[in-house]
Amino acid sequence: MPQNCSRDFERIVDYVDGLIAANNTAEISKVKALFRLEGLTHDDDFTAAIGWPLGEWQGTQFFSNYSTFYQMCDTMEGVRMPSANGTNLRVSNATVPGVGGVGVEKALPNYAAWFRNEFLPSCELIFAPEHETSITHTSPSSLQRQLRVPGLVGSVFRRLLRHV
Repeated sequence: MPQNCSRDFERIVDYVDGLIAANNTAEISKVKALFRLEGLTHDDDFTAAIGWPLGEWQGTQFFSNYSTFYQMCDTMEGVRMPSANGTNLRVSNATVPGVGGVGVEKALPNYAAWFRNEFLPSCELIFAPEHETSITHTSPSSLQRQLRVPGLVGSVFRRLLRHV
């Protein structure tokens, strides 16, 4: 995972975890709305959903070309525009940020735009009683993966980052 992308995911994790720990319901609602997930009442379901795309790293191969994972990172870092139709549009005059990334103020809304415009339309999110989350994602290669995780906590991002 590129260091700038990893650093900004850490910042997003810290920010979302901080909101949840502080029980800042107004800000949590705003962040959920950024991702079009405002209907999720349980914060652990929300963190599971927005952490799911990190699994795209596992599908990256040498022959993947410009994989979904790198498109996500480039969008989050502000060098690629999110696209509902998968068009890869580079931001004109954009420079790739250094290892420090762009910061949560830019990374969070950029990631949310990629999530709602590119990832979410290809997902079916099902939230069963007792916080059991089921997410099925149909990737461009038509492979389906399913995740079932009972009772996740708000730091799901951090656990996923350890594995990428």
